[in-house]
Amino acid sequence: RWNEAGSEATLVGDEGVNIDYDVDTASGPITQTWRIPSRSECMQCHTPAAGYALSFNARQLNRDQSIEGQSRNFLEYLSEIEILDTQIPNSDGLPIFYEADDPEASLLARVRSYLAVNCVSCHQPGAVASTSWDARPHIGVFDTGIVEGKPLNDGGNSDRRLILPGDPELSVLLSRISETHGFTRMPNIATNELDQAGISLIGEWINSITTGFLSWQNESFTDPESTSADVNSDPDLDGFANRIEYLVSTDAVDAGSFWKIEPEYENGQVTLRIPVTQNRSYIVQASTDLGVWENWQVAGNSFQIGEELIASVDVSGPITEGTFFRVQVTEQ
Repeated sequence: RWNEAGSEATLVGDEGVNIDYDVDTASGPITQTWRIPSRSECMQCHTPAAGYALSFNARQLNRDQSIEGQSRNFLEYLSEIEILDTQIPNSDGLPIFYEADDPEASLLARVRSYLAVNCVSCHQPGAVASTSWDARPHIGVFDTGIVEGKPLNDGGNSDRRLILPGDPELSVLLSRISETHGFTRMPNIATNELDQAGISLIGEWINSITTGFLSWQNESFTDPESTSADVNSDPDLDGFANRIEYLVSTDAVDAGSFWKIEPEYENGQVTLRIPVTQNRSYIVQASTDLGVWENWQVAGNSFQIGEELIASVDVSGPITEGTFFRVQVTEQ
């Protein structure tokens, strides 16, 4: 524990200690409690599997810092002064952990960074006896076991999963870090304040994904954590974000791959030939002004495609001059 001058630190007792600090916030002064863990609490995270000394790894150190008045990459600097046994003259291309709000990083990369930094000391093979998922950042997102993985404690609701894409209420991992739905907080030691940035990050990710999208993301991109693979990115610049490319099964990195409805007109009737994908729902809508859209009231409109392999579906009906059509596609 540091003295008031910040010039010397002394070892606290084996039982640890809580220290209260007065903190000024935008809403007024509050008291925050800082926990210096006990010896046994320290060993819950500083495990052999975690390497005992946490955070001293390439992903954590690969960042710019002010060193001797200059902005330097810290990993390159440690290599230069021979702290490391590996020469790193250029850190470009090496993995890195991203801040929760880093605008230069993809949503998935920020989520994986957050989970690794905060959870990996316990949530990895050999760290603790009771863990059902793996937070190590170098393995694929499905290999972590969090996507639709069953929690060791479901709080009495068997529908809950560690992460249930699209459903934050049933995602136990989010409930753990936000201390909601009756779950105790994780990390379970040395924390007294909720990490609102982390809660917002994980919530945003859960709301933006489906299990199917994550699978498509893994198959479509060499690096699914790149910004190009983000749900709202448009890497081939064809005007369609990845979430649309996924829904209609086009190639997200090929601008020549696009979804095209083929209309045929004859005797006052129009037939729309709609390319379809497994496990999707389709509704054709019509408008005469491109402002107000209504479901096209014809037989066969609003249909679902299950596991069957079908290339296209025709929807036909009468048409009046100046009618526009669009198709809403949703995942089942």
